[in-house]
Amino acid sequence: MAKDLNTPVASIWTGGAARNSESGEAFESANPDDDIVFCLAVKGSSKNVLYAVVSAKRAFASYGASLAKDRERWLQKAAEIMENRGADFVGALFDEIGSPTKKATFELHKIIGMLRTATGLCRHADGKTLPEDYPVRFFVSVHERSGVVACVTPFDGPLIKGLFLTARTLAAGNAVVLPPSEIASRVAHLIAGSRRPPCALR
Repeated sequence: MAKDLNTPVASIWTGGAARNSESGEAFESANPDDDIVFCLAVKGSSKNVLYAVVSAKRAFASYGASLAKDRERWLQKAAEIMENRGADFVGALFDEIGSPTKKATFELHKIIGMLRTATGLCRHADGKTLPEDYPVRFFVSVHERSGVVACVTPFDGPLIKGLFLTARTLAAGNAVVLPPSEIASRVAHLIAGSRRPPCALR
């Protein structure tokens, strides 16, 4: 385990807080270009997965009943945060998966646009009246929330794929569990919203 106190840690985020694995284990994530350790990633366990799902179910109880205007505001806020912290994401993509700076910057701006586009989907989970041959009867279809959705992301597109999936899922009023690739743990950690790594593994 790295002794450099400046080495970032990618923690497991559940229930609004960074957590360690039940086993307390971590693994090194190295820059593919020079094999220098970029961060320590907390190694999740089956208990961590279970807790993440339970936490998401608990959050869905209120989030699933949220208003479209609230979800619009939250997604817009997420886009603003991405803009303000763009350098963190570009740096993580460069160091963790070897993404060229130009490509990483493109992905950053693309995903900011996707988050803002997703705000327009918040009001589209509506119903539809269906034609029917019987008199004094009508049939409707109504969209319902799915509940907790797992958005699995690939190692080579952790930011753009991760937020492409989660933004639309959240816009529809669902809760999300985002299991990242072990090769891109730090990017997922940043998506969760943490700027400073916790010190539990130091």
